[in-house]
Amino acid sequence: MVSSRIRLYCFYSILPSPPSSTLTSSRSHGVITFRAGGHAKATVQYVARLAFGYAQIDQDNLVDSAAWVEVQSGNVSSITGTPGNKRFGGVAKGSNTKLLVCKNNTVERADLSIGFVKGDGIHQRYEPALVWTRVGSKSNISRALTHSIRVATEILRGEIETDAIWTCDLNQLDDVTGWNFYEDGASGAFVIEQADSV
Repeated sequence: MVSSRIRLYCFYSILPSPPSSTLTSSRSHGVITFRAGGHAKATVQYVARLAFGYAQIDQDNLVDSAAWVEVQSGNVSSITGTPGNKRFGGVAKGSNTKLLVCKNNTVERADLSIGFVKGDGIHQRYEPALVWTRVGSKSNISRALTHSIRVATEILRGEIETDAIWTCDLNQLDDVTGWNFYEDGASGAFVIEQADSV
């Protein structure tokens, strides 16, 4: 009996606006094993947790953020306060945009960052990914975020060396969606199609 494995990858890209460089962080979300002629079922849950942070850079150029605010695609946030007492205000939905925007509403320059929130409850932590130093008073920083899921297949003996057989922008999917994955018996090709019902 032939056995194949599927590995799902999620790629996060934080893009400048307009794009001039890219930060990509990939994480393997799981391996689905199925047998020829058999059935397999898996559930993949994806939640993007992004935040803007007030960066504190030490003498070794290490970045930490004591203050941060979680944002989603299209959100506008701002930092306010006085030197040594900066904090983030509320988050508003931007009009007709998918950009993430952070406004420096202080009276001085600020080091700002964007990154990922990990953990839950009191175990939440913010991990900066990009840092902008000395952002001017009353200035904005903005970024676009794209999420995509990629499926590649081969018998796993190490790193996947085949091309993706399917790619999808996760922003285009409903919150709950179902997909059928099968091997075409005649050609041996793998096919992914959206399910009629979830």
